[in-house]
Amino acid sequence: MRGMESRLGRGFPRPGWQGIAALSIAALGWLMIGGQGRAQPAEGDSGASTGEAAPPTAPPSSGSAPRASDETPKPWAVGVSEENRRKALTIYKTGNGHFEESRYSQALAEYLKAIPYWDHPAIRYNMAVCYINLDRTMEAFESLKKALSFGAEPLGQHHSQALTYMKLVRGRLAEITVRCEQDGVKVTLDGHPLLTGPGKASSTVLAGKHMIVSSLEGFVTDTKELVLGSGEKQELSITLVPLSKAVKMKQRFKTWIPWTVMSAGIVVAAIGVPLLLKAYDTFKLYNDGFSEECPRGCFPEERSSALISLHDQGSAYRASAYAVFGIGGAVTAAGVALVILNIPRAVRAERSEPAPGTEPVPGPGPGRGPGPGPSPLSSVPEPSRFQILPSIGPGFYGAQAEIRF
Repeated sequence: MRGMESRLGRGFPRPGWQGIAALSIAALGWLMIGGQGRAQPAEGDSGASTGEAAPPTAPPSSGSAPRASDETPKPWAVGVSEENRRKALTIYKTGNGHFEESRYSQALAEYLKAIPYWDHPAIRYNMAVCYINLDRTMEAFESLKKALSFGAEPLGQHHSQALTYMKLVRGRLAEITVRCEQDGVKVTLDGHPLLTGPGKASSTVLAGKHMIVSSLEGFVTDTKELVLGSGEKQELSITLVPLSKAVKMKQRFKTWIPWTVMSAGIVVAAIGVPLLLKAYDTFKLYNDGFSEECPRGCFPEERSSALISLHDQGSAYRASAYAVFGIGGAVTAAGVALVILNIPRAVRAERSEPAPGTEPVPGPGPGRGPGPGPSPLSSVPEPSRFQILPSIGPGFYGAQAEIRF
């Protein structure tokens, strides 16, 4: 067992004071530039001659399979066969080669291939360093959580550096906690499921804008936009409002108004019917009298005054009928339009409390003096929405309809 530990543990040497100083400077530099600089594992004896830190050459040996039957495997090695360990280490070393050349995308791809064979904390640690260099903060956070999940033992002296990275990464994140006591409420965070009520759930997210949507059939969907700062923690309690309380059916006008307008139009149009019949009878009398007076035809000025009077009366009745038909038709059409506009529509119920960001205006009271008086126009009654007015002028008469929307 000691021989295997010596063979696998070469990648995690004891750092001297130079390594500790290099770590402190690297951590400070990454913090100042928001993680854009190159983050490295702790310096080792296999590092390049330039003094840059080199990645571990293998996961710590404490995760190796025990050689003696009475030894118990470490928690991160339980259930991992010797063959899978060898495969993981081979791929891991290939990734380290890319890592040493700062090819973080290629190194990360190799580490991801190794994880299915052996999900070792050291592999997760190197993945986190790659993610940091690729400015993928959330993935770095998740990898560091798994790298630190078994404590310091699997990482050895890299554990303190992993804690430093975790502190730096957390400085760019925020935490949201959502609580909902209603059954069946589905809550999503930025489009991803967070919880189904009743319950409580927390999520670590990047600092910035986030959207929380809560929905349940028969309730008003609630949407909240949050802006979280770095390191901020925010807790929300969600209670959805039933549609029956939040929404009511509303009409633009009182129900009787559109039907009254349409009925008035029909009545006005009906008045034109007797006028048109009277015009028909008058023209019939005129035609009969014309046939008697002018059997062979005559000029207009040769007609008698009685015939001329009948012709003028018939023309007046006919014009009046057409005018009444026009007015009645227009009013009827307006009534139909009002009926359509007055179809009940769903609107959000008015709240009794003031809207967010507003306060009631204080009235008269001790130390305040009299409040503002009523508006000069407050006593003027509002005109009716529908009016029919007579219209009379030289050579015509009729009615004028006025509709207010």
